[in-house]
This record gives sequence, structure tokens and C-alpha cells, in this order.
Amino acid sequence: MLYLIFSVIPFIADVAVALLYRSRIKVIATRYFVALSAGIVTTAALIELIPEGEVDINYPYLLIGFILFYVVEKLTMLHACGEDECEVHTLTPLSVMGMALDNVVDGLGIAISTLLNPWLGFMLTIAVVVHEIPQAFTSSYILRQLMKPHSYIVSMLALAGLMYPLGALISIYVPIDIYPKIIAFVAGVFLYVGAGDLLMEAHRRFNIKVVMSVLIGVLISITLKLVGGI
Repeated sequence: MLYLIFSVIPFIADVAVALLYRSRIKVIATRYFVALSAGIVTTAALIELIPEGEVDINYPYLLIGFILFYVVEKLTMLHACGEDECEVHTLTPLSVMGMALDNVVDGLGIAISTLLNPWLGFMLTIAVVVHEIPQAFTSSYILRQLMKPHSYIVSMLALAGLMYPLGALISIYVPIDIYPKIIAFVAGVFLYVGAGDLLMEAHRRFNIKVVMSVLIGVLISITLKLVGGI
């Protein structure tokens, strides 16, 4: 049941962001954290998920994951943003569905990765959490601008966070022989989220500290891989 434990960690992160947002503790969602997340997520996809996904034969799933979440993000217009730089818009049912789909896929990816290799599952959990925190901040910010009460914000993020364990539970019904295909798909999702969303958002304005934050994220992922290989 380790995979289920890992899948609960992003849920906790969602709720924590919603609770802390009320106290204006928003430093965790600044562009530097977005940049750090971009480095971690993109590197995790490149050095862990792509090899495990056997993309030499499963490359169509990699492409599908990348394109699908490009379309989802552009249709829902829900993405991470730096502090005080969010574009305020409404959260439509389509936005909610997109966020739920993202979280279900992440939860499924965490579970499958953990079943293949517990350390890989741990690394993927870290990557999911660090990209979820800026997105949760964005959701909290938008809901606050829409004059939603704090209890509503916490409830919505908690509901979104529950999609991670749900995705993990779906893994029970996934045949072992398609695990690599799912990993390849998740790798495509992570490549888009890391390089196509988080990295571009972090560099909306040039700042050498942002570059350093990205590089630190890269080093964190590489270090985790090296530690896991010991």
C-alpha cells in the first residue's frame, strides 16, 4: 500500500496551500518555486520516466501525453503563475475537469511507478508535489478574486487532491504489461508541465535567480536518482 501513501502526499499539499493562503504565506508560490518545480519535473521526466517508459517502442504514448495536456491546459487556462502575476479568470466546469484529469493521471503515475520501483515512485511523488503547489496557489488566488469564502477554497482544493488517491486506486485494474506505456504517457505529461508550462511561466520576466532556481531543481532530481541508485 506504499503507492497509496505516496498518493496522499499531494492531497496534503493541496489542503496545506489552501489553509496557508488565508494567512498570506505565499512565498511558496513565487516564480522561484515555479522555476524550481520546472527543473525538478522536467529532469524527472528525462532521466527517470522516459527510460522506464521504454519510449523507443512506446513513443506514441509519450507524444499523446504531451499533446493531450497541452490541449487541456490551453482549453482550461489553468496553470501555475508567479506571485501577484496571475491572470484572473473564472474557474469553469471545463477547468475543474482539466484539473481533476491532471490529478488522476498523476495519482496513477505515482502508483504505477511505485509498483515498478518504490524509489521511482518516491521521486515521482516529489515531482508531483512541487508542481502541484504553484497550481494550488493559482487556484486559491483565482477563487479568492472571485470572492469565494475560505472554506469553499479549502473544500475545492481538498476535492481536487482526492483525485490523486483515486488515480492510484485505478492502478489496481491496470495489467502489468502496460505499465511502461503508462509511464511513457506520464513522461509526456511531465515534459509539457515542466518545460511547456512551469518553465515558460517562470521566465515571463528574465531574472538570473529564476535560472538558478531551475538549475537547483535539476540538481535535486539528479541527486535523488543517484541516491536511489546506491
